[in-house]
Amino acid sequence: MAYDLMNLTAEQLTERLGTCEPGSTPHVGITAEIQRRQLFLQYEALEAQKRAALAEEKAAAEILAAAEVTRRNASFMLWAVIAAMVSALASLATSIITIWR
Repeated sequence: MAYDLMNLTAEQLTERLGTCEPGSTPHVGITAEIQRRQLFLQYEALEAQKRAALAEEKAAAEILAAAEVTRRNASFMLWAVIAAMVSALASLATSIITIWR
């Protein structure tokens, strides 16, 4: 009987449960099958949550790596601006010296 219940849809189980006397052998069997399916679905949900947590962990690591790259890029841009400023000041100094001569 238990194997027969495994092949039924949830609707069919519910219909059979409604026709059984509470506490009878068929009622207990159907209830056990429903609980087995719930346990299986909870297990699948747990596995999906584990996979999602791992994916979130990987995404967080990638975000940290991207933040580090962004920080280095900003540092390089700062040094480029400083170099451009030094170059502009040198050019200004050269122009001033040329004008005064």
